[in-house]
Amino acid sequence: MTHETRLTVYRAILAATTLLCGCIAFDALAQQSKGNDDDIAACEATRVTGTVSYRERLGLAPGSLVIVTLEDTSKADAKATLLGEVRITIERNQAPIAFAIEVEPGHIDPRHRYALRARILDPQGALRWTSTRAYPVITGGHPSSVDVQVEAIRSRGTVPGAAPPPSRNLVYACDEREFLVRMSPGQAELVLPDRTLVMPQVPAASGARYQEGRTDFWNQGNEARFEVAGKIYPACMRRPG
Repeated sequence: MTHETRLTVYRAILAATTLLCGCIAFDALAQQSKGNDDDIAACEATRVTGTVSYRERLGLAPGSLVIVTLEDTSKADAKATLLGEVRITIERNQAPIAFAIEVEPGHIDPRHRYALRARILDPQGALRWTSTRAYPVITGGHPSSVDVQVEAIRSRGTVPGAAPPPSRNLVYACDEREFLVRMSPGQAELVLPDRTLVMPQVPAASGARYQEGRTDFWNQGNEARFEVAGKIYPACMRRPG
């Protein structure tokens, strides 16, 4: 075998070895990437988008407010953690109403569950439409863009757009303070010294529960529990009258 022939064979072996190593490294990288799909998806899902729509053939009055919230619903025995929120004031746009919620990648845990909820308030602040279930997003194979369906708040003898029934004013005495709550079908208004919070009704294992962001109100019979500004008032009683 001549020198030139030996050199040619050597180069062929070297090229084949390099190609084989490259394929092995690529396959290992692909397997690692496949195992981290959830992590990659969670990091990239920094923008949750979609629409809010309803079945009724009714237009929204100018000044109506559409509120969409993104919540961490991982803990079944605790209230959801608010992760993001968008508020859209209706001028001329009608349903479906497009929305987008920006989420910082570091706030998404691929092991957690996330969901969207939506509600629509009329120009006077009364709850008119609300989603009746949570819409899973981002993790667990769920999309980052969904259509959230809301349903009209109805009470006996009323239709959407009709004058709301009168609210009830309830006063609850806690150990340190009192809370005034105005109750209406599907919502509760918590009157605070500096503002009034409209809290839509949310699912509860027992009694009735209302939530707006990190403010929470639960009641059953004459008993109630409040969480306001990070402080919990666990033993509150309704005052007569």
